[in-house]
Amino acid sequence: MSGDLESLEKRISVLEQRIFGDADKEADYPKIVDTLGKFDSQMKKAVEGRPKINTVIKRLDQLESLLDPAQMESLMLSQDAKADIILAEEQLIRQQAENLQKIQGMQDILGSEHIKAVPDLQEKLHQLSSVHLKQQDSTVALSEDVKDLLRQYNSIVSFLACNNRRDVVDKTSLANH
Repeated sequence: MSGDLESLEKRISVLEQRIFGDADKEADYPKIVDTLGKFDSQMKKAVEGRPKINTVIKRLDQLESLLDPAQMESLMLSQDAKADIILAEEQLIRQQAENLQKIQGMQDILGSEHIKAVPDLQEKLHQLSSVHLKQQDSTVALSEDVKDLLRQYNSIVSFLACNNRRDVVDKTSLANH
């Protein structure tokens, strides 16, 4: 036991030498035990009078055990439960497998030069889309202009038809008198 302790002390000395070098570690760096003691007293003062924090601190062991990866294994589903889940999703799994087989059968098509060129054609498609949208906007504006012209035409035709009827009525009434 004392041999283990001496070995540990030697390892710590070598480690300190590597970290601190020739610097006076006693003067420049506080002892870790003193620092931890101060930290502990500050923590106790900070949580004093706060029951919720104290409750959480008391349950830290339980929280650590729940977060332990080894503990997660015991919380996971049993093999039977996993098998039941897989069986319940059997139809979906089979359909996905069929879809994957179809995709594998289409590898030569999906790997063709035409499909590989799609990313290069995106810029052209974007430009064409912009042109199409501009043309669509101008078409809508042109349609509105045509509708306005048709309204004006209809009002002129209606006006002329009314005048023509008045002229006919006037001529008829003059002819009758």
